[in-house]
Amino acid sequence: MQRHETIDHLDAVVRDRVDSGRSEGIAAGMIFAGGDTHVVAHGDAGGGRRLDADSVFEIGSITKLFTGTLLAAMAHNGEVQLSDPVASLLPAGVSVPALKRRQITLEDLATHSSGLPRDPTLGPGSTANPYADYSADALYEFLAGHELAREPGSRVEYSNLATGLLGHALALRAGTTYGELVRERILQPLGMTSTAVTPSAQMDARAAIGHDAGGRPIPAWLWGQSTLAGAGALRSTVGDMLRFAAANLENEGSPLQRAMAAAQAPQKRMSLGMRVGLNWHVLGSGDRTLLLHSGATAGFLSSIGIRPAHQTAIVVLSTSRRDSVEDIALHYLHPRIRLTPAPKQRKAITLAPEVLDSYAGEYDLAGTIVRVTRAPEGLSVHVPGQPEDLLYPESRTKFFFKEMNAQVTMKRDLRRRVSGAVLHQDGARVAVRKVS
Repeated sequence: MQRHETIDHLDAVVRDRVDSGRSEGIAAGMIFAGGDTHVVAHGDAGGGRRLDADSVFEIGSITKLFTGTLLAAMAHNGEVQLSDPVASLLPAGVSVPALKRRQITLEDLATHSSGLPRDPTLGPGSTANPYADYSADALYEFLAGHELAREPGSRVEYSNLATGLLGHALALRAGTTYGELVRERILQPLGMTSTAVTPSAQMDARAAIGHDAGGRPIPAWLWGQSTLAGAGALRSTVGDMLRFAAANLENEGSPLQRAMAAAQAPQKRMSLGMRVGLNWHVLGSGDRTLLLHSGATAGFLSSIGIRPAHQTAIVVLSTSRRDSVEDIALHYLHPRIRLTPAPKQRKAITLAPEVLDSYAGEYDLAGTIVRVTRAPEGLSVHVPGQPEDLLYPESRTKFFFKEMNAQVTMKRDLRRRVSGAVLHQDGARVAVRKVS
């Protein structure tokens, strides 16, 4: 497909996603070989404003790429080593869990192999801003009381807590806040003036309004000086994120670009054939290598990908939690990866209360305890720090979310007791264990 055909096709796909209601608004930008860029945008940013390359989005977990890059840059400067125990960067007296005398290292945190759970224990009433009030004292208290289920470095399990801890530790070593550290070391050198943890008044004026999975406008997450800012606090624009992507396509040049190349290098194997660098997810090998990361907050979805051998990159930012945009990023990096069709319409049935009650309890989702209770329509799912979601039954064992493209299959053991579930979302399968 020629360049102009690719741009026209991307424009049509983004327009269709918005017009069909799969998202309230999407802005997407591509970098082509040779450095040319192009941005397409459709949808309302709020207040009658149209989305464009300068609209400000929450980018969620794409922030983790900045945290991984900070680690690589500070290691290059000799300020830290990847093998340093994170405890050595924290205040004296802070206890960090270990197992079999194996301490959690900075590399473990950046490769999601620390053994720490996906999320910290968040207090009641934290749904609107789940991380804003999570203090250093709360983090240290959690670490002191947590017992690892497996040895650090032995298994990759995605963890917001781990990357948040990494960002906090690096900021302590540099003697500043995470927001200032990322601004000084990455944003300023790259000219990313519309990216920040705490947005400026100019950024606020260009902020897009996010929407939950039901299409309802939802307030932005407030991070302030959260201890876990390194996990997902940054806000940015398509224009700025294309600058970040362009810098990541350079293998040589400035010390920062060399640090970016180091952060991309695969360190450990993940599931489904993927590997992980310092927070980058790596798919394929050789000239087919793709580097990807996606993000989500209460009202936004995001995805960024690069294909180094082709010197191409894409950024996709959405003002809706309804439907993933990762498939768009993957498709335009590797056209043989198909776009995800619109979710099919599913029909809910009615199950007997005793069947629904059998599924109630607590489930372990990659270290995060998810509580499931019976609801009039089906099952209510309570994830710490997130709005309550409803699961609707379409059979005795299969359930679906009406407002996002995800399904759950409940599992029973040989004694017919509910033992867990499998979450199906965006082509991935995640096993979930019932713990009570």
